[in-house]
Amino acid sequence: MYRLTIALFISLGLMGLALGQKLPKTATESLKAVQAYLPQQADAAKKAGRAMDYRAWQAGKVALAKKYAALFPVESLTGAELLAWAQLQREAGDLNTARLTLEKYLAAKNLAPAERAEGLQQAVFLWAAPPYTDDTIRQAEVYLARLDQLDAAFTAHKIKARSRLAGYYSYSDIDEPNIAHHAKLLELIKSLPAQARQEFQSTQADAYSSIALVQANRADITQAIATLRQGLSELPADARERAWLTESIKRYEFIGQTGAAIKGDYWLNAVAGQKELEVRGRVTLIQFTAHWCGPCRKSYPAMLKFHEKFAAQGMQALFSTQLYGFFEKQQNLAPDAEVDADKKYFLEHYTIPFPVAIGLEAKSETVVTNEKNYLVGGIPQIVLLDKQGVVRLILIGWDNANEARVTRMIESLL
Repeated sequence: MYRLTIALFISLGLMGLALGQKLPKTATESLKAVQAYLPQQADAAKKAGRAMDYRAWQAGKVALAKKYAALFPVESLTGAELLAWAQLQREAGDLNTARLTLEKYLAAKNLAPAERAEGLQQAVFLWAAPPYTDDTIRQAEVYLARLDQLDAAFTAHKIKARSRLAGYYSYSDIDEPNIAHHAKLLELIKSLPAQARQEFQSTQADAYSSIALVQANRADITQAIATLRQGLSELPADARERAWLTESIKRYEFIGQTGAAIKGDYWLNAVAGQKELEVRGRVTLIQFTAHWCGPCRKSYPAMLKFHEKFAAQGMQALFSTQLYGFFEKQQNLAPDAEVDADKKYFLEHYTIPFPVAIGLEAKSETVVTNEKNYLVGGIPQIVLLDKQGVVRLILIGWDNANEARVTRMIESLL
């Protein structure tokens, strides 16, 4: 039924083009139309009071990109039109064709510096796109290095391209290139005139947040807070991004304070009727997680190891998650149905043996949740508390180095 709904949605949308709308005359016009598609659908749904169906809209966008790309024989395109066609192929999900086309574009001998800068920026975007591989990320680094060789007139291109790669390293919890790329981003942003810097305030705040996160994960909380305060000092007083940095400071200042009991509307691996789990009396390891979170899955083997090694010594481990109204491709799930899906996911697929607290979907900012009590800023967020229930570690994300750090701290607290 879901696939039929999407097919009907796409058919009606493309039929509308045939009946009333004119087809774009150039690849550049086509690209602009495709990029405007999602905002237009969201705006129309909002005005009509309809639910936001991003999955269906994304499918419609891909179909539209394929339709438009087919209008233009690539052999006849050069310059900006060839670049736009490559981006159309990216929007259509054909990364291989997009990359080959972009290589053809960059091989042209008569590209102006501005055209080359735009092409190299798009090349970084294309090669640092999922599904990621070591080879595609290496190639993205090669294109970024070529972009860096251009003069300062193209600093904005350099910032946008480097931000894409920095985001990959941050998401993948690869610390050293994460820090290096974000530090370089800050250097590039600071080289811009003050007025031009305004465009990159979000990038600047994210760079400070990303560097501080690595420092905090390495248990250097003092340096992490100093990094965040440095970011605050460089942002305008009215910048909305200040709230991000302030929230991160609050999160790391929470270390040393007493944590709240973990509550759940539903529980897995718990006694019947359980409503909450106290964090005082035993060393407690909490992971805030979700069934849709890829980085969370990377940490599950280590969480199992911690439980197997330290449970007999008095440490308790638990997961805290919430209902989201969906599971994989299943949409609009009733709470009991999603809890059943969570049970299969956590207990059967990942064989989690310790308690899992599941909260109802938070539909209001005023609802107090486990995530709010522990100032969760990203998942997985791992919190370690001592026997008095005092927070001793907050760690966001997961890489292999974390296992040794967390093991040492658990041993010291036990």
